[in-house]
Amino acid sequence: MQADYRQQLKEYGKLKNKYMKINIRIAAIGTVMAFMFVTLARAQESNDKVRGKVSKDTATFLQQNINTSGVTETGSGLQYKVIKEGGGEFPSTTDRVKIYFKLSLVNGHQLFDEFNAAKPWIHHINKALPGMQEALPMMKTGSKWIIFMPSELAFGKEEVDGLPAGSPVVCEMELVSVEK
Repeated sequence: MQADYRQQLKEYGKLKNKYMKINIRIAAIGTVMAFMFVTLARAQESNDKVRGKVSKDTATFLQQNINTSGVTETGSGLQYKVIKEGGGEFPSTTDRVKIYFKLSLVNGHQLFDEFNAAKPWIHHINKALPGMQEALPMMKTGSKWIIFMPSELAFGKEEVDGLPAGSPVVCEMELVSVEK
């Protein structure tokens, strides 16, 4: 009978250790989850501050930029500056175009740079960013422009691949050719 009692005590000890390990793991998971929630909340707070700053910076940049020599603004808020006027045809919104382009934030941070690509980028105008959709039909083939897109004509009010929400975008582009 004593052997049974000892065996039961052993099994009880094993079960107790097993449950203690499980409880420790649960507590650790809870701690990690709490840390994650706090980190996410801080990140969201930081993003909200950045969004507000980007919004202010956008308005300031675009208000100041319109006074730059050679910059023209359309009714939508798109601003552009002609660097080189081409002599070719104007594309329509349904055409495919070959362009070289560079996208950056107003602070100069580059998002894409296709000017060094071996071949120009080929794209349907009606599938490009709204600001590019507006500017390209106003450009003659061979033209090089810099367009300044408010967020509504670029990536919008949402964060996109690390791009702060509400960011205006600067696009330097050269229209190489038009495919009907």
